[in-house]
Amino acid sequence: EKGESPTGEAAKLTVNGGTLIGYYYGVVTNGNRHDTEIVINGGMLSGTAKDDSTSIYHANKGTLTINGGNLIGDDGLVVKGGTVNIKGGTFTATKPFADPESAGTSGAAPPGCALYVEGNYGYAARVTVTDGTFKSVGDAPAVYLKFNDDPEAKLILKGGTYSSEPDVAYVHSD
Repeated sequence: EKGESPTGEAAKLTVNGGTLIGYYYGVVTNGNRHDTEIVINGGMLSGTAKDDSTSIYHANKGTLTINGGNLIGDDGLVVKGGTVNIKGGTFTATKPFADPESAGTSGAAPPGCALYVEGNYGYAARVTVTDGTFKSVGDAPAVYLKFNDDPEAKLILKGGTYSSEPDVAYVHSD
């Protein structure tokens, strides 16, 4: 399913540097435009909305590869679908932690995590981290996985540096 592209081609984006700042998101995928291919090699990505911003909101059946960059927001990165491979970069959450169980299942609803993975759209959220730095303010967890209606959601941590110890109950091995 390629989504609503008039040409039937997958949407592709490569960021090698510079600054991408949006109101809610620096980069967003959503809706029925699937099979996106996004590569972040560097640069700074951020949203500016108070209490509702993230650098990247990934909620489709696409692929996101992050090799580097500085990703900042109330959440550093929100993944609600697709395949995400994190091989580097710095992810910073600037919002104090909010209980993810009280957060909605639509939109970013940031709980204040450097990496927030929520399997709730049936788009098989699968995230693998081999490197990167993940920082959250206060006692907020650096990474959090919320299953919702997607028991197949996976978060695989092979490496990286975290401001708080990831909860192994939410981490799956290969």
